[in-house]
Amino acid sequence: MILEAKHTDLLQADLQTINRLGDDAVFVDWYNSACGLGGTIEPKPIITTFSGTNEGPKYSVISITWKDVDKLVDAFMEMETDELQDSKCVEFLYKLNPLVEPLAWTKPGQTLIFSPYSNLHRIPLYALKINGEVIIKRNPIVYCSSLSALVNTYRVRMQMDPQHGSTQSTAHVPNTEDSNPTRRLDGTLEVSLFSQPPTLDGHAALKATATKFKAKAHIGESFTASSFTSTIQSLGLQLLYYHGHADFSATAPIDHCLIFSDRNLTLRDVFNLSSPLSHSAGFHVTLLGCGTGMSKTAPTENVIGLVPSLLYAGALSTVSTLWPFSDEDAAAYSESFYEGFLGGEGGGTGVGEQGAEEVPPSADDVVVNMAKLNQKAVLGIMRERPELYHWAPFVLNGYWMIRSPLHK
Repeated sequence: MILEAKHTDLLQADLQTINRLGDDAVFVDWYNSACGLGGTIEPKPIITTFSGTNEGPKYSVISITWKDVDKLVDAFMEMETDELQDSKCVEFLYKLNPLVEPLAWTKPGQTLIFSPYSNLHRIPLYALKINGEVIIKRNPIVYCSSLSALVNTYRVRMQMDPQHGSTQSTAHVPNTEDSNPTRRLDGTLEVSLFSQPPTLDGHAALKATATKFKAKAHIGESFTASSFTSTIQSLGLQLLYYHGHADFSATAPIDHCLIFSDRNLTLRDVFNLSSPLSHSAGFHVTLLGCGTGMSKTAPTENVIGLVPSLLYAGALSTVSTLWPFSDEDAAAYSESFYEGFLGGEGGGTGVGEQGAEEVPPSADDVVVNMAKLNQKAVLGIMRERPELYHWAPFVLNGYWMIRSPLHK
């Protein structure tokens, strides 16, 4: 449908608010031409884009029909692991390139915020090409359900003021001298790790991450659903990491669950947690489980899955996966992604400028751009293992900037 001018102005104002920390994001929304724009007998996708400028939204009717899109998406979702590792897989996916062709006007390096319609959330849209270039190479990518939801997470996360102790914790990070002390964290970042990786690569990644943050790793007997839910409800939590197994049933998505040593943690359990959205600064959660990003679209078009349930429970951003992955890929992703929080290799692309209004120059923190960290981690895997299966399952959802304490 064509948006009313007043509503358009509100959306642009929201995007300008989100971009105040120096990013240059573009919001990308797909919907059905049958909703009132396009006028075709066979409904086609409509793509709408908003930038943070005063320029109006851009609308384009996609050249393929929703019927064709659904067939291609369904066929892609039927592919097995060995097929995802075949070069024919990505060539098949490129049949959906018309969905992103209207984004050619965007600039390389701009953060693109994808809000997929219907079953588009089931495929890696960032693996498609714009002008012959894979999108994730060209742009950092973030997913969200709507722009209004995204701006709400922005407001919650950026209201945190570490100088006043609103997120003090007992976690510690290394305080030894390094080559880049301006990006090293102090002891105010709370990190919790839950992992039951099946291979040595996974265990090595867990140990490395725990050492970096000097955080407790819940493994073995402490790898329990009760510990996980207690951690979620901890007011000081900022980073939560899960690497284990997940179970998803397309016919009963409400029973989608994370598997722990004591019991399974289902969507029902997460939605039933007390005090949802009670975290003053929200937290980021990385869910490296088999298909943690998988979800089902209900008849109302609301997506049901672990990611929405955790956003409801207080997370303001998540990294999840679209299909079962190798432990080697998960380890490589984790090492690169979390390194950016500590100002190591990749910190230069992950740590953004301090916004004049949100982060005063005297503040004891920096703003970490997780969209750039996600992009760097994905591209690192792509260079070593270029098959789609290895690098394309990782999805960042929610507000991508997070404030991290700065050691001075």
